[in-house]
Amino acid sequence: TDDIDIGATEKILQALDAERRSAQDGQASVPVLPLVRSLAFAIQYREMSSGAFTWLTDFIGYGIALEDAELLNPNANNNPAGYDALQLQSQAFDNLHKTMTEDYFSLVEFGLGPNVVAMPAPEGNESAWFADIPVMEYLIDYLSEQSGTPWVVIPATRNQLFFVNTAATAEEWGALLDALEPTIEYHNGIYPLPHSIIDGQWVEQPIDTETEWGRRLHTLQLQARTISYNAQAEVLSATENNIASYKALSITTVDGAEHDMSFALVPEAWITTSVPRTDLLFFESGNSGTMVPWQGVVDRLPHLIEQQPDVHPPRYTVKRPTLQEMELLQLLGL
Repeated sequence: TDDIDIGATEKILQALDAERRSAQDGQASVPVLPLVRSLAFAIQYREMSSGAFTWLTDFIGYGIALEDAELLNPNANNNPAGYDALQLQSQAFDNLHKTMTEDYFSLVEFGLGPNVVAMPAPEGNESAWFADIPVMEYLIDYLSEQSGTPWVVIPATRNQLFFVNTAATAEEWGALLDALEPTIEYHNGIYPLPHSIIDGQWVEQPIDTETEWGRRLHTLQLQARTISYNAQAEVLSATENNIASYKALSITTVDGAEHDMSFALVPEAWITTSVPRTDLLFFESGNSGTMVPWQGVVDRLPHLIEQQPDVHPPRYTVKRPTLQEMELLQLLGL
């Protein structure tokens, strides 16, 4: 076990706790914690009030859980008496802070050496800390300062929150991916990709596909996004009839290299199509069609694509192109 002393974190926590407790003065504590989950899990709560689920990224969010790990609906009758959504949230973070030792965080090695460490508590819900961005940012900065290289955070499952040194060796990344790849099928899986914090927000890290482990990470990203987008499409298709799915394919370039990419189908028969954010768009035309890079459409025919507001993960409305626009798309096609 590798204990990393981060005593200065207490100063941050004390300030945060003072602010959070102000919303619940005079009330008894209730046993709630933040519960970080994937979109595929959270999509069933889409009809609940905004206080029920808070988005941290396009694919990850958190709710508030009792000991049985079920999300609470702030409008439900079984909420603790006198608590609204904000107060429950404040209580959850207060309880989370109480799970750590008084003056330091204890990050533990995962058996892959000091370049991969994990949060050890609260047991069974370690990824709850992913919801506490100020604390996570402090930990990332601390680890980066100690090693002289950037660190990233991977919320793999509800009980696996990894901190990874970006300078980890190919062997270390390979061994970590052996552990990460199966998690996308787990019931408690979240979204096992590297994240950093920029301007107080979680940002998914760009993936360098020049390495073998980078290509594996990219494939894992495609698989994770396929699960999330298709869960979203299943729900939306119940009430809308123009929903395109997220699909993956392998393309061989002129130099013989294979690239895994994502695409969505834009049917010729639909006036507008709701598509996920993909690498490519396939515009149907007669008995065939044209595969066009997303960025090419945005650059040359920006009026065809409009982002839909307040949708997680992001979706876009694509208009059916005119004959003249289709000719241009064919010139842009692969």
